[in-house]
Amino acid sequence: MSVSGCMDMIAGDGINLSAEPAGLSEDHSTATGFTIDEYQQGAIDETVSAGDFAERDIFIEYNIISYSTEGSRPAGIMFITSGSHTIAGTEINPIYGMSGSDLIRLASTQYDGFDDVEKVEEYDESNTQFGDITVEEFIANAGEVAGNQINIKLYTSQVRNDDAVVGIIGYHLEEDVEDEENIKSHFREFVQPTEMVEGRDPDQIEDDQLEEEI
Repeated sequence: MSVSGCMDMIAGDGINLSAEPAGLSEDHSTATGFTIDEYQQGAIDETVSAGDFAERDIFIEYNIISYSTEGSRPAGIMFITSGSHTIAGTEINPIYGMSGSDLIRLASTQYDGFDDVEKVEEYDESNTQFGDITVEEFIANAGEVAGNQINIKLYTSQVRNDDAVVGIIGYHLEEDVEDEENIKSHFREFVQPTEMVEGRDPDQIEDDQLEEEI
């Protein structure tokens, strides 16, 4: 996992945040069979406060890159990247405060099978660490096929350093061991910036569902 490259600008009482998009490296994407579905960019305006400081207006430009496997099996991962800025030691980017459930609701705009999502409360603690990344685990009921219930396993995490905030959502069929290992490796091995979107213009997000989740 490599995270770097934030651009933030303070103008008057306002703060503008942006960062280069996180995602998979070309080599890792090819090795695991995950390809880009969408590369999107949006922006939100928020008013925040931190510590004893007065409220600040912040403008956050963010990037979303989503990947999935080829074929019919549902498995994928999404990276939401925006800039990081702290005031009095507190991260003011509200995306960093999104819960795992909020991230999943956002991911459901890419895949509509995330119904009846429940957090897995009891599991081996070692399963919550993918390398240095701490994750939350969820199970979603994705309906029935031939009378058999289909469950989707989901993982969410937030990664932050001095430069960027990266929200990550991964999912796969509960019983698919190969995709489980691939998704875990994506959490461990993602890069920022990713070369996979160099020279590519993102689609602009008009109806901003991310702002609704914050």
